[in-house]
Amino acid sequence: MIDSGTLRQARRRPWLRMFLIGLALWLATVVATLVTGNSNLIATLVLLGSFLVP
Repeated sequence: MIDSGTLRQARRRPWLRMFLIGLALWLATVVATLVTGNSNLIATLVLLGSFLVP
């Protein structure tokens, strides 16, 4: 059974989970850009970054 305190905390911070997922995607894109040297990925970095910062 789920504790009501745990459920309440999970509902209170859905933005944190979304932020961490977005940050992981952004970091993966940074690594891919550095490894491949593909300058076309810079636009993806800017786009992902703009969604992470309100």
